[in-house]
Amino acid sequence: MNTSEGFGFGHAAGGCSRRDMKKTLAAILDERKPRLGSTYQNGVRPGPRKLAQFRECLRLAQVPALGAQEGAEDAIVHVKLFDPVGSWTWYITEWDGADTAFGLVCGLVPEFGYIDISELAALQGAYGIGIELDMHFTPAPLSSVPRNPPFNAR
Repeated sequence: MNTSEGFGFGHAAGGCSRRDMKKTLAAILDERKPRLGSTYQNGVRPGPRKLAQFRECLRLAQVPALGAQEGAEDAIVHVKLFDPVGSWTWYITEWDGADTAFGLVCGLVPEFGYIDISELAALQGAYGIGIELDMHFTPAPLSSVPRNPPFNAR
């Protein structure tokens, strides 16, 4: 896959332009593979195939390199991962191009940290569904994402 192609997310000064921030992963995938965006994850179980999907979407969303948004007044969240039957959400702001990302993790307590993408892709979770990509998430400033997702465990 040629990752130098434009997919609608810019990285001027470590973030997206306002125009570019309106595209979801579903819209980007539909441009690349017509009629695929909304059904991209259907039937994909945790494991290597899910890891490949996570990496492809991180590439398509053009998530900046680790450290690229360090010191930014309000970093941009490019990708949202979530547990569809749990209370955990991962907001990805940076990625190393392989298995390590950085962002806000909202679980029992919201905290910033490094995220192992391969570990998330392998996580079975309740009912064996695993972690999902939010295909309809629009890149947004970190200050605008909820710190306590619905149904947060206490």
